[in-house]
Amino acid sequence: LSILFCDIAGFTKMSEGMEPEALVAVLNRYFTVMTDIIEAHGGFVDKYIGDAVLAVFGAPYAIDNHARAAVAAALAMRQAMADDPTLLATASGGGSNRIGIATGPALIGNIGSPRRFNYTVMGDTVNLASRLEGANKYYNTVLMVSGETMRHHGDPEAFRALDIVQVVGRSEPVEVFEPLSDARRADPEERAQRAAYATALDHWRAGRFEAAAAGFRALVAADGAALAMLHKAEKRIGLTPEPDWAGVTALTDK
Repeated sequence: LSILFCDIAGFTKMSEGMEPEALVAVLNRYFTVMTDIIEAHGGFVDKYIGDAVLAVFGAPYAIDNHARAAVAAALAMRQAMADDPTLLATASGGGSNRIGIATGPALIGNIGSPRRFNYTVMGDTVNLASRLEGANKYYNTVLMVSGETMRHHGDPEAFRALDIVQVVGRSEPVEVFEPLSDARRADPEERAQRAAYATALDHWRAGRFEAAAAGFRALVAADGAALAMLHKAEKRIGLTPEPDWAGVTALTDK
């Protein structure tokens, strides 16, 4: 399955001072737009968790390529936010959303007590999707997917590699990627920036920290992920990489 986890960034500020009825009206409108997009791409909403949306692609209805459907839905969800700036606008400020997607095995079915249960999804893949949504904060991105999602999607050119991370509560590192909209893929200037980021990332993973820092430094004006990587590379300039160095970033926040 492919699991999509979407959360609202800035929800606390956005909802500050709002009457509950007004907050619910804003959330209901937002949830309606997001749910319609998810369902239009063949997914289903498992549940709403506060201001978050948990969606599943690949069950209960089979999809030829659930990873591709999930990524297309995520890009459409972000486009909907751009198309309607009022979607999460309140008197206290506006909100936006972040999305994480993971692909892998999961348990899905009726789960709960004999008297009360829900059709829901559980497992490491679900937890990873949630963690990747939160990891966007570290890399200044809004969309992040696992390496398995990228591979199941089938078009590597539709993504750019960000890093290798070890998320909270999970011992196995995972390579993470940022999905690209058609407009970003077609932009020659951004294509050149992505190539430069990839070169700097190669330096980072090879332990060439000074070269990595120089590469990321040249990109920070237009790339928040490069800024995050620059901070890490600068701290290691002059150090010798460990024998088992692989460039893994251990994230400490959920």
